[in-house]
Amino acid sequence: MCCIATDVIHDGDRRMNLHVDSLEEIWHSPALTEARAALIADQPVRECARCNHYQANSGGELRSWVNTRWDERFALDRTIADLAARPGAPRGPRPNEYQLNLGPLCNLKCRMCGTRYSSRIAEDPVFAKWADDYHADTNEVGRWRGDRLSLLPRYVLGAKYTGFGNGVWANDRSFHRDLVGPASISMPSATDHVPSKLEIHVSKLNAVPFLGTVSLNGRLLRRSEWFPGRQVVVELPADALVPGGNIELELQAVSAKTGPTGAGFLVEDLILHRTRTGAAGRTRNERAFLRHAEGEAWYDDEAILAELMADPTSLTRLILQGGEPMLIPATEWVIDRLIEAGTASETTLQFVTNATIFKPQLIEKLRRFRQVEMVCSIDGVGSVFEYIRNPARWAEVAEIIERYRTLSFIDIEIAVAAQAYNLFDIANILSYFDARKIPVGLHFLVDPVRLNVLALPPPVRERAIERLESYLAECGDAANRGVAAFVIDHLRSNQTKIIPNQLDDLFAFTNDLDDVNGHSIHRACPELASALAECGHPWGVQRRFSAMPAVAQ
Repeated sequence: MCCIATDVIHDGDRRMNLHVDSLEEIWHSPALTEARAALIADQPVRECARCNHYQANSGGELRSWVNTRWDERFALDRTIADLAARPGAPRGPRPNEYQLNLGPLCNLKCRMCGTRYSSRIAEDPVFAKWADDYHADTNEVGRWRGDRLSLLPRYVLGAKYTGFGNGVWANDRSFHRDLVGPASISMPSATDHVPSKLEIHVSKLNAVPFLGTVSLNGRLLRRSEWFPGRQVVVELPADALVPGGNIELELQAVSAKTGPTGAGFLVEDLILHRTRTGAAGRTRNERAFLRHAEGEAWYDDEAILAELMADPTSLTRLILQGGEPMLIPATEWVIDRLIEAGTASETTLQFVTNATIFKPQLIEKLRRFRQVEMVCSIDGVGSVFEYIRNPARWAEVAEIIERYRTLSFIDIEIAVAAQAYNLFDIANILSYFDARKIPVGLHFLVDPVRLNVLALPPPVRERAIERLESYLAECGDAANRGVAAFVIDHLRSNQTKIIPNQLDDLFAFTNDLDDVNGHSIHRACPELASALAECGHPWGVQRRFSAMPAVAQ
């Protein structure tokens, strides 16, 4: 619904997604209809809870800022009147604005990021184990590997899941799904293959064997004892299938005992096998249950991109994110589409970029657009920046920012994610960009919790406040002084609040990544390490996934 909504758009208890649902179906869905009607009636919207909390607790005025920006383009009063005339109906046949997260392709491994937004993190054997940004109810694209498809522990788009729990993470960072009752998976049938076999990998985390059953379309196929760490293989008879109907699988643990989570017994993997019935050949990276069977992902699928860009005249603003949008091929495809349609002069583009890549030919195309906003994610200056945003080099990024600053058709802004690593460097960031007359925006990192500033002891935060107060005393009427005041207000208003039991994770995560990257927290962030030591928390030596010795301090 928006970039900080607490949930995605649902159709009943199913998450909607462009892989499964058309843009028109999503735009006119009951969920969006109800949200529009609630907003126009000034009623609370569940998905807006995070924004409401942010405004109430951090002095943020995000909604007011967004409304002001909307008013500049469309006249807010007229928009409200249009929506009030038809409560719940969209103002137009298509969205006016998109935020497109065009995939995780990225050249950096920023410490606060995860595998969902960085391909480099996904490739890092240590960092990837820490990047627990998979949420239990997230649906992912299911891919046939030959004639095998994994249905669990992660949910597959296009299938409907009921009766499963939130699962648990093992010490090796593998995810295991629990059965909390009769657990079912409903999926559409196909014309070129039929399901033939089910392969259940019973989790080794289960303490004892248990009695389990498997049913297909209401017919009991197997009732047997399931042993931890073993496999259960069940043949799926063709006469249990309904031609053209959905495939309904049901698993149930009927033992009176409970599993290790206290809720249900765990399954480590559930593999569906198929037998092909059609003459079609094999498809590379074939996707299951989706509108388009081929391709890597929606942002690599020109059919879906063309659907989004089908009416460029309705599009007034486009936000491009990644990964790193300057690396992602779909970025230029979208830009070219808008230029070819002759609507670029009516469209505002915003890039959220790490400012490590400058493509002259692409930048030249941006002159055609009504407005271009380059939001550069910068979380430190010099060594702190390089520590957080490995393997970026500050000198190269500073040069690219300067190139953007000299281009009259680009508005540049700095975006800072305030976190444990840069809390003592915020004043340096503000001073650097004050001198260049570049505005800075700042938000407080919420996840991962170990890097949340409220996980630091209050005396450490007080030291950071003193550093920011010194900046305010010296900066005069600098444009970014309001950012410092906002940070101080947030820290002071949460002075007694602390997120408990995070320092061990902070130390272990930091040490693991220091080992892999050849970094040292004591060299990069000495004020943080000394402030922790002074309040009784000297930097620990714990590690979780790295067996390498510590880098010399």
